[in-house]
Amino acid sequence: MSGTVSLIAALALAEAAQGAAIADFGTTDPVPGANDVSQFGSGNNSDGLNYYSDNGNSPGQTFTTGVNASGYGLVSLYVKTGGYDANNTGTAQTYTLSIYSVSGSTATLLSTYITDNVLGFTDGAWLKYTGITNIFQPNTVYAYTHHRNGPGWDGMGCATGNPYAGGEICLISAAGGAISFGGTHNSDAAFMANLSPITDPFVFPTYINKPSAVGGSSVVISAGVSSGTHPISY
Repeated sequence: MSGTVSLIAALALAEAAQGAAIADFGTTDPVPGANDVSQFGSGNNSDGLNYYSDNGNSPGQTFTTGVNASGYGLVSLYVKTGGYDANNTGTAQTYTLSIYSVSGSTATLLSTYITDNVLGFTDGAWLKYTGITNIFQPNTVYAYTHHRNGPGWDGMGCATGNPYAGGEICLISAAGGAISFGGTHNSDAAFMANLSPITDPFVFPTYINKPSAVGGSSVVISAGVSSGTHPISY
């Protein structure tokens, strides 16, 4: 294919939204790997929160990374829609995934991803984000939020009983700041963070925006660069 190809570092400033992709993964739970963080029970036990994807403060979850000394790359993220209260989920639209670092009840925005593709789905399905390029430190608390950018709403999957002890259900504004937790701190989202231990060198899966292009047009390839023996090159 002819055209201009630009290579960009994936560690963009938090203020600049990055591209990502979203897909309907279906209703079967994803299979976690050895380093993944996950909680698969779901329902509408939102612990008093307005846990809907159109909420001004978006629904999400805090979670804690493992012990790998070099940290982890966030390769993909799965979130489950609730299957209990939704409107207009079949309408194709874009979505926003935000990633935060967490200290106590405060979230600091690290990355904002707006999907390059549109998606409609059946309520109750898992949604899978790819094209993510965040690097996480070990033994550290982070959070994600998921937000729909078009009309309608859907309640996100969540469960009570503290099934995942390393974090909890929450609401966070797009810019970060104070986190809203549930009243009992006893509920978790249905989610899976696909984490890959950092190695030398570490390479994220290549993500091309847009996945296809007409000859002569431009595309952007995001290539995550996080760590490794210098010099680092594309």
